[in-house]
Amino acid sequence: MFKQKKINNKEGFIFASVILFFVLSCILLVNAVLNNSQADWAIVPDIRLVGEYKIGDGEWKPIVEGEHISSTKGDVRLKGVLEICDPETNDFYGKLPDGSLVTFTFNHINLALTENNQITEVYDIENPDIGEDACGYNSMVAQYSGEDGYFEGVIRNYHSFGNETAVDEFLSSMKLYASDYSEKTALRSGNTERVVAIMIIIFALLILGISIFSYMLDKNNFRNYLFSGFLILSAGIFFLFTSEAIYLWSDLMIVNTMLRGISAMSYLLFGFMLIQGLFSGKKELAAHIITIIYALFICVNIIVPMFTKIYFYDMLGIWTIGAALVSVIFTVSALHSAIKASGRQKLPYIFISLGLILFLVDIAAVYFGFWQTGLASKIYFLIGFMISAVVSLRIVPKNIKAAKKAEQLEKEKIRLDAELSRSRISTLMSQIRPHFIYNTLGSIEQLCELDPPKAAKLVNDFSKYLRGNFGELDNQGLIRVSKELKHTEYYIGIEKVRFPDIEFITEMTCCDFSIPALTIQPIVENAVKHGILRREEGGTVRVKIYETDSSYFITVKDNGVGFDVTELESKNHIGLRNIKSRLEAMCGGILHIESISGVGTKITVEIPKETDR
Repeated sequence: MFKQKKINNKEGFIFASVILFFVLSCILLVNAVLNNSQADWAIVPDIRLVGEYKIGDGEWKPIVEGEHISSTKGDVRLKGVLEICDPETNDFYGKLPDGSLVTFTFNHINLALTENNQITEVYDIENPDIGEDACGYNSMVAQYSGEDGYFEGVIRNYHSFGNETAVDEFLSSMKLYASDYSEKTALRSGNTERVVAIMIIIFALLILGISIFSYMLDKNNFRNYLFSGFLILSAGIFFLFTSEAIYLWSDLMIVNTMLRGISAMSYLLFGFMLIQGLFSGKKELAAHIITIIYALFICVNIIVPMFTKIYFYDMLGIWTIGAALVSVIFTVSALHSAIKASGRQKLPYIFISLGLILFLVDIAAVYFGFWQTGLASKIYFLIGFMISAVVSLRIVPKNIKAAKKAEQLEKEKIRLDAELSRSRISTLMSQIRPHFIYNTLGSIEQLCELDPPKAAKLVNDFSKYLRGNFGELDNQGLIRVSKELKHTEYYIGIEKVRFPDIEFITEMTCCDFSIPALTIQPIVENAVKHGILRREEGGTVRVKIYETDSSYFITVKDNGVGFDVTELESKNHIGLRNIKSRLEAMCGGILHIESISGVGTKITVEIPKETDR
């Protein structure tokens, strides 16, 4: 037979190593494909504009390399000389000759070439006549026509948010076009980010797979794995579609724009879903409601461009305002929770607060043109991703082991429940003894002639005794000890009619705890049947209920014939064995048995207070 083998630390290390090897192999292959430079040897020169610019009706200012020129404050006019320079050393080669092919990069802008303030040619990817499909980030190749590199043009922007640095990108990305080599060079500039993005996407798919696996074995961690997987997947897509020269890797401009925006929206959505799980009480409820509102808000941002002439890109500004507001609320809540928490419990709140603050920093940076595409959030995510990846590779084997253990415990619980049911039924059936019923009915018949009022009381006790026994067939839980004691009194009332020389004494100093049904009465009956009735004269059964600081106690003591405790497994004591197993399974109770032949028996039920339910 095969035996189930536990996952030990060595196997967990092997499991983590296999996953890591798989991920690194995929990264290596993707990197090899994307960075293949076979037969590439040339250097494509850069082109720089030496001249002036002005925004709207403002004054002309010199173009200074590295100095920001806003693209959202009005039309930007440019004039000057186009020079060819070394892309590595920035050394001057010469002025751009007539007929040269030049690569321009447009980030949601268009270029109108002018001469003496008259438009001569337009390079327009944002023209409304073309349609929304042209809204995006793209590159064009144009043939220069002029003398001594002279250049004059106007850059127009149809948007007021999101591409503040579009003019900077346009000026810094101008290059001589050299057949397909220019495209390869441009693509290679974004390969590192694309490799990282693909690595993240692979890992996200791995986490989503684990979430399905955890749902099958242990549903407790399913939510966190699922949300984490989609958060990482969203981040991977965002990394991929904000990489340089993405327009060459995927030439569907509107698709690229929408994937970039939707991935950012969903990244925050799943982040908020994970964060709300850290809160409790009113904070958790408020975070849940805010997350639902945010989800509906991003749906509106996606749907509106479908039925209006508003560009999806322009909706990103509205989304940013809403996302910033939600981020501020979550940040304040997280910081407040961090202040109240102690020790290591502060760390999750500090970590998420930092991420949300950096997102707000990114919004300000994009608005003022400091940087593009959420640079601070990307760095934050990569650091957190690497930490969580290492942690995940360590805890996955542990979770698998825990899931298997939980499955085993569930099977054991089912087995114990089945045994408990059998024990309860066995106990109940043992109480319904035909001879006991026949004898009681005989007593009732005799009393009906000799003492009718006493017969009526016996009928009442007997009916309540039977009702209590049969009623417990449907009772799966515990009952108050006072109720169990009442059931025992009905039994005592019956036995005192049949055996008047037996004395029953009850002492109770507490009754505010619970026990399995049919615990005291069967023990008392056992004392009568196997102890007192085997004596020639009568005897005494004493029931005492009391408590200590740690436990509740019930003792049933008789002065009967006693028995050999080693014979507890015999057929005569099946009731005591059932009581013992039910006490252990239902409330962590303990059954103590002391008996001396010829002296009597003392049975003690102990129920720890911390397990009383």
